Amino acid sequence: MSINLLNLAPGKLSATDLQAITNLGVTVLNPTGLTPAQFDSVDIVFGWNGDVIDQLLNSSQSNLKWIQLTSAGIDYLPLKRLAEHHIMVSNVSGAYSQPIAESVIAFILFYTRDLSALLTAKQNHSWLDKNELATHMSLLKQQKVVIFGTGSIAQHIAKLLNGFGNFPVGINHSGHPADGFSSTETLTNAADVVKTADIIINTLPLTAETTDYFNADFFDLIQDLNIFISVGRGKSLDQTALLSAMRTNRVHRAALDVFQQEPVPADSPLWDQPNLIVSPHATPGIDGTNPIIFDILEKNLRQFIVDGTLATNQVDLQRGY
Repeated sequence: MSINLLNLAPGKLSATDLQAITNLGVTVLNPTGLTPAQFDSVDIVFGWNGDVIDQLLNSSQSNLKWIQLTSAGIDYLPLKRLAEHHIMVSNVSGAYSQPIAESVIAFILFYTRDLSALLTAKQNHSWLDKNELATHMSLLKQQKVVIFGTGSIAQHIAKLLNGFGNFPVGINHSGHPADGFSSTETLTNAADVVKTADIIINTLPLTAETTDYFNADFFDLIQDLNIFISVGRGKSLDQTALLSAMRTNRVHRAALDVFQQEPVPADSPLWDQPNLIVSPHATPGIDGTNPIIFDILEKNLRQFIVDGTLATNQVDLQRGY
């Protein structure tokens, strides 16, 4: 039985990767110039293009069975429609976890070690009083960190925090335990933990439950939060509510890597808010994730060839992650 893979992310696969796929007996197709019959013969899609996927789903003759994404998030997919067509979807959760986690630690240390004061002092040719500077510094092990989400990214963050002697509290849908966390709570039972947090980190996937989760009601629980960090999905945060909390000194510092709208408009008030880092969805950045992505694809390909199932990273289209 021949298996056809439509490559919608050619930049993610090297010549060696393509040869390895061919060696498995899989034919790699490119979207340009395909006939309707060739489109219908596609069993697997690697990457994503909404127009191409629509064409496949609209055809009653389509053989599409599986989509391997090159992203971790899936909130941009037509999940209900894919489920109706019984299409399996796998993501690359874990491929970007380490760089995102290291970026989160960098954001925290930038604030807890008051690096902005050093940068400003250098610009002003000013030698700061070290004792005065120390009053604005703190140790990570002294901070109560609460991480929303306990998946791969969150566990990588927790592991790095553990190295600083910090054992965070995790928040997830059911309150199930997770590696690296001192304890976990459910999303619906997080209020008491939030009220006493020093640092809150958002790594949540985007679902109906988590959309606008960090809203005015959430920030009303907070009176003295040191740092708020968001590296999950942009639509889980009400940016206006965060700005209000910062302007009323209930949230002192923040770092955002995901936003309601990307790129962030030039006239957004986020740009002018003091003590707020605006990162252009750059925390996953690293020259080296493609081999990890291919490893996930290859494992799934081998399993798919054997019995039509996936070995790893299959997402639940009903739950949205």
